[in-house]
Amino acid sequence: MIRPAALALALLLAAIGPATAQPALTACEDERRPAQARLGSCTQALRLALPDAARARALAGRADALFAVALQRSEAQRGGDPDASLPPAALDPALADIEEALRLGPLGQMLVLRATILLWRGDLSDAARRSMLRGDNEGVVRDLTAVIDAGTGGWEHFVMRGANRAMAGIPGSEADFAEARRLLTAPQR
Repeated sequence: MIRPAALALALLLAAIGPATAQPALTACEDERRPAQARLGSCTQALRLALPDAARARALAGRADALFAVALQRSEAQRGGDPDASLPPAALDPALADIEEALRLGPLGQMLVLRATILLWRGDLSDAARRSMLRGDNEGVVRDLTAVIDAGTGGWEHFVMRGANRAMAGIPGSEADFAEARRLLTAPQR
């Protein structure tokens, strides 16, 4: 049996949900705000009843903010040691939000963020992760090329190799991005 107070609270939340969702969602997506503040706004928006598209945007914003906060904490703890980066599990909440956002709707930027997080976690290549932590874009390209040449690379490998090629000024980034798009849109077997 539903208590009258609980019913009244549910009706009140339903009535104010749409009105408060937009400011929270706007604050969540405002990249000029500090990551910690965006994280709070995104979490607030996700507590409301949102349509799938808005929920996907809030999840995407929260994943981005979670990733930024984790990187800030890692940078503060590293003390100049590139191998002392955050543990892969620290990125699990951001990855979970990305997966949920992608389930709700296609968000291209979430695919790139997912690939970036997988590189940071070492899931694409531990060697590429170490090169990335050292700021060695050419090393990331070399290490991801080894995985791709071994026939075990997926679209994420091509996206990250293309991005690192572009940052290092190495030709071939457009071909990598095209291959990543092809792999993403290829029919599943």
